Amino acid sequence: MIRRTLSVVVLAPLVLVIIVLAPAPVFLAFLDLILLIAILELFQLLAPLGARKPVPAIVACLILPWVWNQGGGAVVVYLLGACLCLLTAHLYRVVNHRDALASASASLMALLYLGLPVSLLAGYQTRSGELLMILAIVWSCDIAAYLVGSRWGRHRITPRLSPAKSLEGFAAGLAAALAVALLVGYGLLGRSDWGLLSLVGVAVGSAAILGDLFESLLKRAVGAKDSGSLIPGHGGLLDRIDSLVFAFPVYHCLSFLLG
Repeated sequence: MIRRTLSVVVLAPLVLVIIVLAPAPVFLAFLDLILLIAILELFQLLAPLGARKPVPAIVACLILPWVWNQGGGAVVVYLLGACLCLLTAHLYRVVNHRDALASASASLMALLYLGLPVSLLAGYQTRSGELLMILAIVWSCDIAAYLVGSRWGRHRITPRLSPAKSLEGFAAGLAAALAVALLVGYGLLGRSDWGLLSLVGVAVGSAAILGDLFESLLKRAVGAKDSGSLIPGHGGLLDRIDSLVFAFPVYHCLSFLLG
């Protein structure tokens, strides 16, 4: 617990400073660094299933935040082209048919599961208040679910997938997400449309929990405890952003309602 707390104390302010103060190229390079580490961890996780050679996926994902920063229809064109190129690339890398299929699937997963959600942030640096709200919702949901679940959790949600996750923790996480959405939405963004803010809190909190469970599925499939050991007390970077890669797309969809 001490190592977990120290990691948060050191890393959280750094992330917030980069979001709020860094120039756009530095922010995009920061997103690329996150993507690079997360993709390497993902392929390390999937290696026992036959996934190999992540270089094309890495290149496709690292370009995506810069494309997203330009906006417009270029993003859709790029995603379609990148998917086709990644699939085609594996036609010429066949050593073992099973491994080729696993590698092609992992490459698409890297682009859509990691590249796309992280790249969404490229459009949010100028909307730093919303970005900070998302982070606050996800972090508070995670902390509340962990504290309540570890102390009072009795009814397991998915015992075969993640035995530590409980209904009590799930409820506490959603309650915290709802409260933070209302408080931050009003205090930081100056919004008083309580219905929409409540929807944001519940939807983003639920997505965060589902993202955590999905990464648990990946780790269970290969018998791994963590995605890596980069962050003391927390495991790998993917272990820290697993909730966010589900939460960001959900908020992005809801942001059209918020206006």
